[in-house]
Amino acid sequence: MKKNAPFLILLAGLSVLATWPLVLHLGDHFGNDAYDPSYCVWAMNWTMQSVLSNPAALPDGNIFYPHRGTLFFADTVIGLAFLGAPFVLITGNPVFAHNVLLILSFWIAGCGMYLLVLRLVGSRPAAAVAALIFAFFPYNFAHIMHLELLFYGWIPFCLLFLHRFFDDPTWKNAFGTGIFFVLQVFCCAYYAEYLVLLAGLLFLYLLLRDGRWRSGPIWGRVAGLAIFITAFLGPYFYEYWKVHQRMLFERPLWEVMKYSSELQSILTPPSWNRIWGWLAGRPMGPEELVYPGIVPLALTIVGLVLLRRTAKSRRISEGAAPPYPPKRRGWDILNVILFLFILAVGVSGGFETKLAGIKISVRSLSNPVLILGLSLVLRVFTDRGRRRIWADCFRAMSPVQRFYSGLVLISWLLTCGPVIRIFGRYIIAGPYAFLYSRVPGFKGLRVPSRFIVLMILGMSILGAFALAELLARIKSGRGRAGLVGGVVLVLAADFAAGPIPLVRVETARTLPAIYEHVKKLPAEAVLIELPMPARDAEESEDVLPVYRSIFHGKRIVNGYSGYAPPAYRVVREAMERFPDRRSLDLLENLKVGYILIHTSGYRAEKGQETAGRVKAFARRVSPVGEADGDYLYRLEPWRSVHEAESPVPPTPPRIVGDRSLWKARTSLNLQWAGLAFDGDPLTAWSTGYPQREGDFFTLDLGRTESFSRLEMRLQNNPLDFPRSFVIEVSADGGAWTAIERDSAYFPDLTTETAEDFSKYIVPAIFPPTEARFVRVRLTGGHASRHWSITEIVLRGK
Repeated sequence: MKKNAPFLILLAGLSVLATWPLVLHLGDHFGNDAYDPSYCVWAMNWTMQSVLSNPAALPDGNIFYPHRGTLFFADTVIGLAFLGAPFVLITGNPVFAHNVLLILSFWIAGCGMYLLVLRLVGSRPAAAVAALIFAFFPYNFAHIMHLELLFYGWIPFCLLFLHRFFDDPTWKNAFGTGIFFVLQVFCCAYYAEYLVLLAGLLFLYLLLRDGRWRSGPIWGRVAGLAIFITAFLGPYFYEYWKVHQRMLFERPLWEVMKYSSELQSILTPPSWNRIWGWLAGRPMGPEELVYPGIVPLALTIVGLVLLRRTAKSRRISEGAAPPYPPKRRGWDILNVILFLFILAVGVSGGFETKLAGIKISVRSLSNPVLILGLSLVLRVFTDRGRRRIWADCFRAMSPVQRFYSGLVLISWLLTCGPVIRIFGRYIIAGPYAFLYSRVPGFKGLRVPSRFIVLMILGMSILGAFALAELLARIKSGRGRAGLVGGVVLVLAADFAAGPIPLVRVETARTLPAIYEHVKKLPAEAVLIELPMPARDAEESEDVLPVYRSIFHGKRIVNGYSGYAPPAYRVVREAMERFPDRRSLDLLENLKVGYILIHTSGYRAEKGQETAGRVKAFARRVSPVGEADGDYLYRLEPWRSVHEAESPVPPTPPRIVGDRSLWKARTSLNLQWAGLAFDGDPLTAWSTGYPQREGDFFTLDLGRTESFSRLEMRLQNNPLDFPRSFVIEVSADGGAWTAIERDSAYFPDLTTETAEDFSKYIVPAIFPPTEARFVRVRLTGGHASRHWSITEIVLRGK
């Protein structure tokens, strides 16, 4: 271990240098932006406080009131909370703990890879280079604001003990595997899914490689390891699954494809790369980046070339070197020309031309790529000699090299998501499509490009093998030192990204003065902070109330997480009209007691407008405190008295109409119209695109019926309610009479119905009416929401 200490100390120094100047601002700054770090600090703090005071309340974070299990709406980062706890206890500052862990994440990743490669390759210089690649490749600096995504360093530790277990199947190595597996799962949900796949495949590979599955003792230790992992992770995964099932949380296919990379992305450096950044063409988002760096790419290729040369040399020495006939040389040239043609089409977007009066258009890459793939496969299978060389090349690999070569290839394809693309052109379905549709958990992951972590893991190991082979071929110590030094210099130039940008964050001492009033509210108080985000795309702005809740500890309606629950978005839309009677009624139904209005910062003009209108509702809203343009109000009980004066008509019990007679006409998707009255709550009619004025759904009841209530049930489409609509009836389908209008509708939620999507119903109440035709017509649109009807129901006496 003493021989490894100098490098591990150097690695610690490099971790500080790579994140410079964060080490100078550990207590009051975040790297790059404050959004995700603020949420991470909240999640870590909530976990620590819950474990210390009330462990049973751990899942139910104080955000997104009245929802339960809010900690599981995103990555729980339970492992990071425990790792950061000592730093919080010492300093009392969760931001300090977050930033120390961020720097530490680089060091942990490097240490894990160094020890793993040292075990597999046996070369300290190669292990050191692999550690530098794995710890500092560009992905890390693109995600400097995502602490949980930087904490992948437990993966090589887990693999290290797994390899050791199959070399020496002791309880120590079994539980070492389990401990680091659990640590990684608790630090990042993405890598939890990845590690389950990776460790599972490696386990099966090592088990079958030497016939270890026949060994009785090994199965006893495997059973013990399974029990150990299940005991820790079973409750975690069950709670996570339960919350996501209840809240209908999953990523739609279009969103997964949006955050997938393309085949050529592996060669596209980030725009901030000091050497190759000009090749990027445009600034890249962090989710687009899958560039591993020149050194890992070069070392991986060098390793394959060395293996092939070794295999070819062996064939030559045996007198079995295959000739290179002109026909095959011509075939190879045609393949190269076809590849260049595909590249040109991808870059240019295609072309059109006329040849002998015939129009030729090439826009799609699917056929050319399939032709090239088929040609390459036939080229290999029809050239026996070359096939033998590649077979010898494969045999020359160690079992470890074979496994990690496969890992690199598969991970690269998985970064491309469900459909493999090149230069924006779809080619063919990728292996990720299988994971998305068949493997539990993958429908909850949004960004396939994060598989780059497994790709770089494999490339680091393969590169270490290649570097060790090159070093073995160099006789002089000076030459070996020069090679390693040159590789490290290229690596440093290629990976250099600092200094990282910093953003100042509020602390307990710099918190706005209004929160002194908030702290004095009753412990059971529920607070909403206004203005809320106007659009889904701006919901990250609600992370500030989440972060500030660390300091006052009250439950808040605001929230920020991996998913936003439907009820939060209903409230968010309703608050755009606050204060009016319906928005105040909604808050009272949800038992929200306090309202904090900000007139500076995010949407300052909206806050000023809202604060100015509150005075008109003095009977329902009374002031509690004011400081620096922030206003805290108490919501007074009022609706129960109002409803006692004007009770809501009871729901008629009888469902009207014979559905076998019903027919429908719609402005869109007529083929789906019958799904709105088929009695199946899992099917629905939908416009299929955002609501627009004039869209309609017309129902022919088949005969004249009497009814006084119409219900449009939303069920699994809780946000697809019509925002502005009119209900019209007709006796003959020609002359229409409006019987109900609503120009600003949203579901009237309560604490009991917020998570019960069967209660998400659009009700329309009107005097008893007789008609054969009923039409719902939109009188306004919405920028992003569809209009859906799971079931339409008529009721009467």
